[in-house]
Amino acid sequence: MNNKIIQQVEEYVKSIMSNEVAHDFKHVDRVKNWALQIANKENFEDLEVVVISALMHDIGLTQAEKRSLHGEVGAEMAAKFLTENNLLTQDKIAEICNAIKFHNKNREGDGKLFKILRDADMMDLFGAVGMMRAFTSKSSKPEYDIANPFGSRFNPCV
Repeated sequence: MNNKIIQQVEEYVKSIMSNEVAHDFKHVDRVKNWALQIANKENFEDLEVVVISALMHDIGLTQAEKRSLHGEVGAEMAAKFLTENNLLTQDKIAEICNAIKFHNKNREGDGKLFKILRDADMMDLFGAVGMMRAFTSKSSKPEYDIANPFGSRFNPCV
């Protein structure tokens, strides 16, 4: 694993995700650690793509107009950054971008790297830290209104 490449990716991710609350660099780092544990158990040998995909998996949150599109947006951002900086081969970039693109789409993705990333992200979501992330990320939202349980943005026709 090339530590210079990992450091460059880390610096990029930290620089663009500094304003995120629940999806900050601490989340990214925990997902990276989970992904490495899963990859080792699964005998997945290319740990460099595991680390890079985990570090970059939520960068699309900084640009996506809809949070549900952050995987697609993040994959485009990752491809651009990795290609422009000539950090990896196109095959590795494609594998990383596939994992990022579908990590939040449950069953739409394909490949072992995708499964490792998705599972690592879910492990952070469902743990105690994930529960606290959920609460803190909603602290700026209006309080629950019993007369309007779905809120002003709810539109059942969309």
